[in-house]
Amino acid sequence: MGWSTGESKFSKNDNLSETDWKDYQGKNISSITVEISKAQFEQLESYPKLAAAGRIPGFRSVYDAGDNSCIDFSGKGLGYIGLADKDFDGSGLFWARPDKQVNAFLEQIAKHRPQGADLTVTHRGHTYTFGENERGVEKFWKTVDPYWYLGENQRQEPNPEQPQYAHAISEPFFERMSENTDIATVDISQPLPKNATDQEFIDYAFAALLSDDEELHDKALESLMASDQAKQFERESMQAAIDYDREQEMLRPRGPVMSL
Repeated sequence: MGWSTGESKFSKNDNLSETDWKDYQGKNISSITVEISKAQFEQLESYPKLAAAGRIPGFRSVYDAGDNSCIDFSGKGLGYIGLADKDFDGSGLFWARPDKQVNAFLEQIAKHRPQGADLTVTHRGHTYTFGENERGVEKFWKTVDPYWYLGENQRQEPNPEQPQYAHAISEPFFERMSENTDIATVDISQPLPKNATDQEFIDYAFAALLSDDEELHDKALESLMASDQAKQFERESMQAAIDYDREQEMLRPRGPVMSL
């Protein structure tokens, strides 16, 4: 079950999507499989209708690409059944790149999964099974995909089916980020300075993403999201997504028109 614009776009009547599993087949996606309890399964079954009715705290009944999207829907669902923090709704830093959300979601699931629950991830053709007491994601990324945060065009030819706003907004950012070669001198124990330059923002973000200290990582991301650069990045991402939705709406097949 997913959350989308639906046929009526921003109406609450059909934002629930029962075809996500089919729509994303063949796409470059990651799969996280975790063992849950019977009680969690029953909660998960009831979640979609509760979310669509606006009965989940922090989630509204109408789709919004900016702050009530499929990412928010999935994150809130995990929080609802206890597999994530209650206020979890994905990573704001990767708002325009849903394929990069896997890190934030995996961090939450690994942290909150019941003791001894199986956790397996399939990413870019590789399958990794977490150890019984493995709560962090560092070993997974180092083993499977050390440079998961890089842009797609640094790995393969761009996918023509991928929304172009994802390339236009995010990839230049990560290309500049990947050019940085000296993050050892970046101190993320201190907040990002208010007057930080764009390059300082990129260096700080790169150091935060590669940090093995979970608490330090989280505090650094909070500092990043409060910066002027992140707010501008979010505004550009939201506008790009809105433009993309409008373009898709223009391409949507219309019903027959009668001329008199």
